[in-house]
Amino acid sequence: MADSEDSNGPSSTIRPRKRRALRACTSCKKRKGDGATMPNNICTSCISLDVECEYSPEQKTLVRDMLVDLATYARSLEQQLERAQMQLEQAQSPSSYAASSTFRSSPANFNGHNEDNPQDLFSLRVKKVSLDRGDQSYQRHVGSSSHFMFMRTALEIRDKMSSEKESLGFSGKRRNDLWDEYIQWHHFPPEPVDPPYVFPPDDLLRSLIDIYFDLQHNIYPVLHRPIFEREVFTNKLHTTDRRFGAVVLAVCAIGARLSNDPRNDRTLYDGMGTDDERSLGWKYFSQIRMVRTNFTEHPSLYEVQLYALALLFMFPTPFGDAGWSTCGLAIRFALEVGAHRKQYIANKPKQDRIEAELWRRAFWNIVTSDLAMSIALGRPRAVKEDDFDLELPLECDDEFWEHPTDPFVQPKGQRSQMSFWYQNVKLLRIAGLVKDNLYSTRKSAPWLDSSAASNADIVIEIDSALNNWLDALPDHLKWNPHHPDDNAFVQLVVLHGNHYWVQIQAHKLFIRSDSLSTSSFPSLAICTNAARSFAHIIQAYHSRPNSFMLSLFIAPMFLSATMLLINAWTSLRAKANYDPRKDMNDVSKILQILSIYEKRSVIHKQVFVSCRT
Repeated sequence: MADSEDSNGPSSTIRPRKRRALRACTSCKKRKGDGATMPNNICTSCISLDVECEYSPEQKTLVRDMLVDLATYARSLEQQLERAQMQLEQAQSPSSYAASSTFRSSPANFNGHNEDNPQDLFSLRVKKVSLDRGDQSYQRHVGSSSHFMFMRTALEIRDKMSSEKESLGFSGKRRNDLWDEYIQWHHFPPEPVDPPYVFPPDDLLRSLIDIYFDLQHNIYPVLHRPIFEREVFTNKLHTTDRRFGAVVLAVCAIGARLSNDPRNDRTLYDGMGTDDERSLGWKYFSQIRMVRTNFTEHPSLYEVQLYALALLFMFPTPFGDAGWSTCGLAIRFALEVGAHRKQYIANKPKQDRIEAELWRRAFWNIVTSDLAMSIALGRPRAVKEDDFDLELPLECDDEFWEHPTDPFVQPKGQRSQMSFWYQNVKLLRIAGLVKDNLYSTRKSAPWLDSSAASNADIVIEIDSALNNWLDALPDHLKWNPHHPDDNAFVQLVVLHGNHYWVQIQAHKLFIRSDSLSTSSFPSLAICTNAARSFAHIIQAYHSRPNSFMLSLFIAPMFLSATMLLINAWTSLRAKANYDPRKDMNDVSKILQILSIYEKRSVIHKQVFVSCRT
């Protein structure tokens, strides 16, 4: 018998191994039939019983179980290896990381998938199919509604019907007869050859980068300062990688607009000399080609970072409206690589986690910018809350990302500068609910309606969410007009200014020219109080000598001034006991701030003229 041949341990005597006999038929298995030694392999019992001697297919259950156990064991070894690699990298100095940066303009190696999730596991296997030219792999994300995922269902059904468990996915091969001619006619015109980038001198480059990180990074975190500066000043990556070079030029353009350095060259993009401060930064920004001529190349992290920075620069210019389209393109790029999905990166090597965190920063920046612009312009936004499940930004300052022993851990008792951005994203997600539920063109579900009663119920829920958000703020992020730290104070200004902006957005829907009444739904009073509070916040900010232009507050300033004027006209028409001087004083203060901005911003001048008229 086969069982008698198995051994539980080493034997002192080596015997020749017997050849395994054929297995017994189905009828004789329980009776230990002798079909293996009988003529034509017909058992004696079957001959005596006059039944057909049949052999069932060999069972594969045991083999499959063994393969599953082996695969599970191999996966555990991979996880242990990843943890060991992470510990090894943590033990190394941060400088060793700079020599082999992964943030080149090669196809994005971002991986935000959970390999334990069947959908993401299949998505990873689809990416291994080489259908592109050369040796490039398919780096694009596929989701649950894709035909690929439906194919996964078909393969699972096939595997259950098959006697052999085959690998889920594709073989990774392509038909040469369909792809050999790919290069000949399936192509787009090549990217045009642009002239080399012209960067500022090293000392001015350092100054502009410092200005960007000191003033803008605090309230609009896109990059990681230590890595960015290392790539610029140590590795000189901007001189060899055009995508990273474009990011550097965008940083220089933003820094130039805020700089008072006399070395800052005020030259318009068309080569005409000028002393107009509104030209600041265009010398650098005009060198950037914002849109590709084709989209066959894989998106890179640098591209999405560039678009996030470009939005910040273009907004207070006549091209601010183009930022809405640019932001939509950036979101498409992020979705293409799966940057919108929940990332399982806690045990990833440090190098991979840094890139994943940078993708997270870039994604939340473009999503929140798209939301703000879509509300201001009254257009649908590119991606909604139901379309992504990415975690909120990490509350850890830049200097602790590459800590040798505890990377990505904010020291206990030390407040993170990123706490502001974390809370700001949570607030703007409430603004997303306002946009999606109150200002949608039509309700997609038949049980939803756009009646005044339904909208009033939604506003009540939004007010509750805003109150809960405000109550849950950490103490150091609560409003304090006398905060001694200018960097912390500007964060409070942006955070609480956005809070009142969202509140106005939620209630202004009920303000109509044909139904204004001081005794109706209290939206007019709520919007007026929010506008007053916003005006007082922006006045407190600009009363400080070190304040700088907050270009992202153009729309809120315009909205608040308009709201105060509506309240004044409504109250005067109702002949209520109302003194308009306080509201008109706040409007005047906002106009004064806009007049300061207009020296370096075209759009502020346009808003100023609109309010004056």
